[in-house]
Amino acid sequence: MDWSRAKNILILAFLTLNLFLGYRLSQEISRYPVAAGGGQVSTEEIAEAKEHLLSLGLEVEVEIPRETATLPLLKVRLPTPNHRRMAQHLFNGLEEVQITRPSGSEGEILYFREGEEMRAYGNGILTYRNPHPSFNLPPGLPLKEAAQQWVEGFIAQQQEFGQELSMEEIRELLPEKKYFIRLQQAYQGRPLVGSAGVEILISASGLEFLWQRPLEPLEPAGEEKATIPATEALLRLAALHEGSSAGEPAPIVEITLGYYNKLYDAQEWEAVPAWAICTGGDHWHYINAFTGELEL
Repeated sequence: MDWSRAKNILILAFLTLNLFLGYRLSQEISRYPVAAGGGQVSTEEIAEAKEHLLSLGLEVEVEIPRETATLPLLKVRLPTPNHRRMAQHLFNGLEEVQITRPSGSEGEILYFREGEEMRAYGNGILTYRNPHPSFNLPPGLPLKEAAQQWVEGFIAQQQEFGQELSMEEIRELLPEKKYFIRLQQAYQGRPLVGSAGVEILISASGLEFLWQRPLEPLEPAGEEKATIPATEALLRLAALHEGSSAGEPAPIVEITLGYYNKLYDAQEWEAVPAWAICTGGDHWHYINAFTGELEL
């Protein structure tokens, strides 16, 4: 076999496919003309987009935002760590808690006591695990209300560190009878999405798991630019999703415009506006609100 010729044929085939998909996507998007960054998507355009998205395998179960905003980049940095105070709060004191720096992991600090552990990483992530929690939640309350009350106390504690958090989701996990809770940071009403915020798992026994990446929004960076509307972001996602699953369409359960953050090897960066789209469970997709490209 002539491998060089076969390789050239494959490259040509992939280029042709990419051109075809790009043309098809541009045709789909052109059906919903919107002046990006100025005004709102009409009700008729929303209805038509939802119908077309369903034909492509995406069923929108929430209201599609109508805004077409102009936004800048956002300068963000990792705040000064407060690992020890966090450990005091999560361990309910530091009695018998051991602190070490694991070998081979740069910047990592480990707090542990029997099966309970908290890890703080150099990229700003903090995790807490306790497979057998024994502290009591507020007594006399249903589990959901008790979990919410514990989270309210955690949010108040985080305010002391300069972290303004809000509860965005609370979801019961069955048959485990546990609650998953998601907290969110925001800047001028826009959420910080991607590797940001807090995720919590609470059972009847107490806190089992916590993931947090606190961030510090600083100031806008650069000039404001027009962002694509939510309908276009959904069509972009649909083009990537088309043909990837059979049977029932994938649900769209949340869509919001925020500032996207990933795990940079840096202390400070510029977060780009992005549409955060959830297709059920913990499946999130981030569409760059300037370019329409999928953020990885």
